[in-house]
Amino acid sequence: MPPTHHFPSSGNCFGGGAIIGALGGLIGLGGAEFRLPILIGFFNFPALEVVILNKAMSLVVVATALPFRAGTIPLRRYSRSLADRNQPPCGEPDRRLVRRRLGLLFGADIKLAGSLSLAVSLPTMVVGFTRYSRAQSFSVIGRNKSFLLLMAAGSIVGTYIGGKLLGIVPNAVLLLALAIILLISAVKVWRH
Repeated sequence: MPPTHHFPSSGNCFGGGAIIGALGGLIGLGGAEFRLPILIGFFNFPALEVVILNKAMSLVVVATALPFRAGTIPLRRYSRSLADRNQPPCGEPDRRLVRRRLGLLFGADIKLAGSLSLAVSLPTMVVGFTRYSRAQSFSVIGRNKSFLLLMAAGSIVGTYIGGKLLGIVPNAVLLLALAIILLISAVKVWRH
C-alpha cells in the first residue's frame, strides 16, 4: 500500500512555501535544500514524486526571486561596472578579458553572486523541466495541483519577502547562511 500524503492544512502548505521561498529569494537558491526534507518527511511524498514536485517548485522560486532581487540589487548597474572595469588594453587577447570577468564574478559581492546564480540557472531549469514534462511520471503534478498551487503561491510571497530582506540583511549573515547550507549539503552527500 503506497504511503498516504499528509496534508495538515492549507496554511501549512502555503507557509512552508513562503519560508522556503524567502530563504531561496534571500540567498539566491531554488530552495531544494529546504524543500526536499519537508516534501519527504512532513508530506510523505514518495521519492520520485518529490523529485518532480521539487523541480516545479524550484522553477517557481528561481523565476520569481530574480525579478524581486533585481529591485534591491539592479543587475544593470553591476553589468555596466563589470564591463567598464574589464576593458582590455589595446591589443590584449580576448581570453585575458574572459579570465578577468570570471575572476570578478567569483569574487563578486554575495548579493550579486546570488542574483547571477539565479540568472544562470533559470534557462537550464526551464529546459530541464520542459524535457522532464514529457515523462509519464510527470502526471504527479496534475494529481497534486492544489498542493502545488498553494505552495507556489506561498513561494512567490516568500521570494518577494526574501528580495526585500536582501537590502537589509548584511553580507556577513548571508555568507554565514550559505556556508551552513553548503556544510549541511556536504555532510548529507558524505553520508550517502
